[in-house]
Amino acid sequence: MADLLLGGVTLPNPDHEGGWVEGALDNSYVRRMANNTQKITTSGNRKKRYDMRWSNLSSANAATIETQASVTTAQTLTLPTDSSTVSVLVVPNSHNEQAKGIAAGGQVYDCALSVEQV
Repeated sequence: MADLLLGGVTLPNPDHEGGWVEGALDNSYVRRMANNTQKITTSGNRKKRYDMRWSNLSSANAATIETQASVTTAQTLTLPTDSSTVSVLVVPNSHNEQAKGIAAGGQVYDCALSVEQV
């Protein structure tokens, strides 16, 4: 398996309960017309959302994820499964970091982060 990269920075490969989930975002909307009918409009290609979760991370790895989560511009996400790339933005307020306990190397964390295709 290849590395997971976000903005060119190597992140630990997600491993918590399946690690990462790839989903499609809804790209359609419903409008009510003047004659009271509804019209469904689809705009462009369906974009994807990637929800990533990690468990038992070192403080250094948790800090790396936090740094990438704070980037507000588009970043390239390279997927670990097939090394395909997609341009993404971090979903606001999606970064979650929780201290889990102490391990042999120090404090360990569970983290989560979501990004959406641009």
